[in-house]
Amino acid sequence: MDFKKYICPVCTKQFNENDDVVVCPECGTPHHRECYNNLGKCFNETTHGTNESVEFTFKNTVLPEENLNNTTDEIPDEIKENESFKKIVEEIPNFIKLSPAQNALIDGKHAYLYELAIGKNKEYYIPRFMLMNNLKKGISWNFFAFLTPLAWTLYRKMYKFSALVLAMYVLIFGLTGFYIASNEEFIDLNIACAQEDPNYMSNILIYDSGSGDVTLTVKQQELMEVMNNMTVPLYVSIISSVLPFVLRIYLGLFANKKYMQKIKKNIEKAEKKGLQGDNLKKYLYKKYGTLPLILAGIIGFFELFSIYY
Repeated sequence: MDFKKYICPVCTKQFNENDDVVVCPECGTPHHRECYNNLGKCFNETTHGTNESVEFTFKNTVLPEENLNNTTDEIPDEIKENESFKKIVEEIPNFIKLSPAQNALIDGKHAYLYELAIGKNKEYYIPRFMLMNNLKKGISWNFFAFLTPLAWTLYRKMYKFSALVLAMYVLIFGLTGFYIASNEEFIDLNIACAQEDPNYMSNILIYDSGSGDVTLTVKQQELMEVMNNMTVPLYVSIISSVLPFVLRIYLGLFANKKYMQKIKKNIEKAEKKGLQGDNLKKYLYKKYGTLPLILAGIIGFFELFSIYY
């Protein structure tokens, strides 16, 4: 069969006369043998068992260079009817200009490989990765990376950023703790109150909140007065308020871009190992996927709790 009028749906390159081509026994879609092995399945596997015809889905879809930025309205009907293309169009705003080649690749790697590495929430990330790739921009807002940066970076196994966030928290709490520890009057009153009543701090908290009938001792009243009058130095206040905000804004804006770049590096590592099919899928998600959601949820809860208080 002459495949020169077709393109491989995986790499989107037109078949040449001497290409090693394999055809899906189920639907007849042609692939480069290497592309088929890397994908581990037919590109049109989702259409198997349906009435959708793929005979002309990828026929004559190699567009000239000047048409690479055609809008969806200018793309041939046989392309627009393809289920994979329909899904992309539904998930990405219509003002994004796409071509068949761009639909299949994200920064030079097939979107399917990104899906394997992302695992959970791939429906959220794939359209955003494609948007950034097509617009050649790195900004894409990620609310969870902004709200709970430590939990999000750990959940997505972005450990370098996790270390950066953790270092920021340690710095802030360390500066605050150092200032408190250097206040001799505060320390002396704490020791005196502890000698009077080991539960002195709970009494102070109950009294301060007005949630119970508690009578404070003279020492506890003095400690509470010192705590209320204690002021944090200006430099500690600035660092504690500005640094977390700056880091959160940065991650909120660029977390998706950094995550996309990380996944591409992981895909390249897998490719160097020569993994294919199920082995590739297991390797990408097991090694680079996500941590257990419950663990990220616990970290996120304490992260939000620390911000509130």
